[in-house]
This record gives sequence, structure tokens and C-alpha cells, in this order.
Amino acid sequence: MVYYKFGRCTVCQFRLRPDNVYTLKNCNHTFHHECVTRWITEGSQDCPRCRETATLTDIKQLFVEEAGDSSDDSGDEFTQSSSNVTTQNPSVS
Repeated sequence: MVYYKFGRCTVCQFRLRPDNVYTLKNCNHTFHHECVTRWITEGSQDCPRCRETATLTDIKQLFVEEAGDSSDDSGDEFTQSSSNVTTQNPSVS
């Protein structure tokens, strides 16, 4: 199992939630699905955080559980305490 302290989405700066965490497979930065999808569909061809090349097919959902200690709100990414992460392609609506 993987535990994370949730950070903030680089695009909108709102906190990430366990049910809405998506990553780009080339760099593993994390975002809300709506934010990263809009970022790419509006013409960007890179990660909003590191500028690694990204397309819609690079977006993967992370399945995680929130770590118990949420007192540190300074990070804008996850703090990982295990190396196993499950990803899945987002469903197309």
C-alpha cells in the first residue's frame, strides 16, 4: 500500500484529494484530472511543473490513501513513503 501526504495541484493550487489524483507518466508530477486535461487540450504540450513533453495519453490516475499526518501544508507534491503506486488510464467521458 502507498501512503502520501497530499500537496497541491500545480495548475490551480488547490489541495489534491485521494479520489482525484492524476500523474503524467513521463515525469510523475501530480494534478487534478480537470486541470491537467485542460492544460494540455488548450495547447500546452508539456508538464506545467517541469516542462517534460506530455500528451493526453500520458495522464494516469493514481490510487492512493492519505497519510494520517496532514499538519505540514508546505509541499506542492506528494511525499511518498512506499515505492509501489498503482496507475490507470482515466476513463473517457
